[in-house]
Amino acid sequence: MKIFFEEFVSKSRYLIAQNDYRAILKTYKELIETIVLADNVMSYPMFTEVIVSMLQLFWFSFIFVSMAEGDFKTYVSITVALIQGFAIMLMVFLPAAFANEAAIIARDTVVTLPTWFPQHYTSLKKTVRQRYLKKVALSLWKIYIIEKPLIFTALGTLLTYGVLLGTLGKVQSLT
Repeated sequence: MKIFFEEFVSKSRYLIAQNDYRAILKTYKELIETIVLADNVMSYPMFTEVIVSMLQLFWFSFIFVSMAEGDFKTYVSITVALIQGFAIMLMVFLPAAFANEAAIIARDTVVTLPTWFPQHYTSLKKTVRQRYLKKVALSLWKIYIIEKPLIFTALGTLLTYGVLLGTLGKVQSLT
């Protein structure tokens, strides 16, 4: 999706020079419909995938810290499971976050169209306000809009709680 929005922004500059605002609006409408469809279809499955990955990260970080003495194979398998959970979360979060950033830039391009076409300023401003002011973004089950800070917040929280509970378990077993 990011590539489509970036291509839209670059083509929009050309179309502005050609005085073809209708093509810009038509293309942006198709992009909005595509991202809304993708969000409607994929938001719930991605939400469940992220929840499962978060649980995996939490439990394996908990097990890793609370494990008393293990052999090398156990440590490697737990580390691989942590890396797998981390990779799955990044595969979901990063493309969606980049697509959402590109969608914001494309939206900003459309919102500024009336200033590029002063002869059609009022009609364009009305059209943009009626149809294109709403922000569209990929989300997790329509609850969270996926952004880069969400990645770090989720991973940091999970690993911190997993390590904290694992450490508490070790301290309680020592007393």
